[in-house]
Amino acid sequence: LVEVDISTHECTGADTACNGPDASSSSSSHPHTQPSPVYPDLIQNWMDPYHQDRHVRRFCQIHGIQYMAYSSFGTQWNKGIHNPVLTSPVLLEIASRNGVAVTKVILTWLKQLHVVSLPKSTSSTHIEANHAVLGSDFVLSDTDMGLIESLDGTIGTPWD
Repeated sequence: LVEVDISTHECTGADTACNGPDASSSSSSHPHTQPSPVYPDLIQNWMDPYHQDRHVRRFCQIHGIQYMAYSSFGTQWNKGIHNPVLTSPVLLEIASRNGVAVTKVILTWLKQLHVVSLPKSTSSTHIEANHAVLGSDFVLSDTDMGLIESLDGTIGTPWD
């Protein structure tokens, strides 16, 4: 496991992954050479319109790491209450105005942010609809993107 501190951009954990395979001997054999950090190719994290994970996405952008979102349809919010993502008045209004489902709005939003998404589904109909977004020419306007951006952090976390 490699942990990345997004404030210092340092990674800890598996020394060979963070500092290269010769990190332990680099200071003795090459006293003026500092090991270069090696970052992962992909970071997978929870991201939805209410939790947009901006700091980690920015870190990924700076270091050329692909960001992959999971639980983007709000399933982590389900604690016996309604799902605030799929029932969001803002998202429902955007979907209605564009004649699409809220899930398509969310997947398109992620696509426009260059975020790889991992929507879970056991329904073949939903899987096909989710996959169809990749080839869709549907685009959210800058206004719609701004409305979704404004949702970030407005309802706390599922653990509050």
